[in-house]
Amino acid sequence: MTKESHEKALYDAQHQTSRNNSGCGERLESLDLQEKKVTVLINKYQEKLSKSQENVTIMGEIYTIEASNVMSNDEVERLAKLEGSG
Repeated sequence: MTKESHEKALYDAQHQTSRNNSGCGERLESLDLQEKKVTVLINKYQEKLSKSQENVTIMGEIYTIEASNVMSNDEVERLAKLEGSG
């Protein structure tokens, strides 16, 4: 291999490596953006799940109170109005 052909092969290899690195950098940025979007979605769903769990806990407490305390018809009507407005 001559010096010129060696230099050309080296140049070609460096050029190809540079193009590959450029493509990898763009892909890495894309993956980073996707990761951020997924993280935001996970946080939103965790917040919704937390609120749902809080509602389940509150409803469980209400049923426990109802089971241990018999309410009058008037109290039942007022509670129904409160639950309907919430």
